Amino acid sequence: MIREKDKSYLEERPIIELPILIKIAIIGMAFLLGLSVLFIPWYFALLAFFSFAFLVAIFFDPYFGLLAFLIGSLLHPVEFFADVLGPLHLSRNLAFGVLFIWLFHIIVYRDFKIVKTKQNIIIFLFGTTLFISTLRYFDYSFYGFLEFIKLLILYFLVVNLVKTKKKFLILIWGLVILGLAACLIGIYQYAHGIGVDYGEGVIRIRGTAFDPNDYAMHLVILIPLVFALFFNYRNVITRTLLILIFVLLILNVVFTYSRGGMVALIFVLASSVLWFGFKHKRKILAVVLLSVFLLGIVPFIPVQYWARAKSVFDLSDPSINSRLEIWKVGLQMMKDHPFRGIGLNVFQYEYVERAFTASDIKTRVARFSHNAYLQIGAETGIFGLIFFLLLLFFSWQDLKKAGSNFQKKKDFLLSDLALSLRLGLLGYLVCAVFLTQAFLTMLWIILPLAVVMKKFSDES
Repeated sequence: MIREKDKSYLEERPIIELPILIKIAIIGMAFLLGLSVLFIPWYFALLAFFSFAFLVAIFFDPYFGLLAFLIGSLLHPVEFFADVLGPLHLSRNLAFGVLFIWLFHIIVYRDFKIVKTKQNIIIFLFGTTLFISTLRYFDYSFYGFLEFIKLLILYFLVVNLVKTKKKFLILIWGLVILGLAACLIGIYQYAHGIGVDYGEGVIRIRGTAFDPNDYAMHLVILIPLVFALFFNYRNVITRTLLILIFVLLILNVVFTYSRGGMVALIFVLASSVLWFGFKHKRKILAVVLLSVFLLGIVPFIPVQYWARAKSVFDLSDPSINSRLEIWKVGLQMMKDHPFRGIGLNVFQYEYVERAFTASDIKTRVARFSHNAYLQIGAETGIFGLIFFLLLLFFSWQDLKKAGSNFQKKKDFLLSDLALSLRLGLLGYLVCAVFLTQAFLTMLWIILPLAVVMKKFSDES
């Protein structure tokens, strides 16, 4: 029997609620798109229908939008149609599109609960310092700030949409499969001599990234994930696929001829073998197998790669000398502009101006910082650098704590994945000393995943 209070509630409740209206509108739009084939070419109608279906899927589960955003950000499919689609900035527009659809979803279903973490505050402060740094040379800096906003959206999408362990694992496997796709493209580029020629006598592949160094860093970060999955999936086909991906990741890093990527690769490989080997009590076996494996792929590594590898410690090498000069000038920039910085995305222009007025600097062309920490410190000031380092530190701590919690709960897969993300972050920390990738997409995937893993590990 319904009480009087419940009767009044039923009387006040609308006959058709907003979610029902949305579903009716979707059905109506689908019907109209079906009729559109009578008036426009069938392929346009089909494209419109699938685009609409994709938007509807994002509305009902914004997680699909996150996956699409990752595909666009990591594979850069626009690059294959750069002349036509390049100016449209589809990756950035997709980020804003997914964000707005997600906000609309929240308004309709009221199912949002913000994930509380100290990183949210730090990222807000970091973004504030970036914006302040754009005010000095707004025309040059604002584009860089928009790229940061895209990464900021990626951060909050991952933190708030990866709500279950199943979605987390789908995301991890998605990253590995995207890495495989990128590697296949990279192998094709190497086989056909497609890449970037910096006048060093080699063609450096860049895969699906805009720069060979950027590409190398993305791949290095994925290597520990392959280790974690290999140790936890027993299926022969799955393990064979992971071994193939591992081989392709290493070869692609080699074919970028990135010295920073090479240092990070050695560091990550050694750390992964020792850490995973020690954790699974197979340290000696892991070292032996990796040694045999590396000896097996040595014949596929070009001779020029070894020459570039030797030059890392050769202070007479022109490239090494120029980087030392760049770092010297960059430190001077930080000293001259300690609080607001020289301006986001302005390093290479500021460097040229200073190089031509300094008698002891021989490298007098526009150059990037070749050091992510120096880049942040020089362009945004000391506070920007502090906030950036705090983000890295707390992400490391969250992953370490999550790994320990999962180990205690005997959830060995998630424990190993927490370790792999920490090793990937370690690879970035090493590589960032030599390369200018403070806003690397893979880094801004690891940072929110650290929050997600910490949240999962704290749950009962």
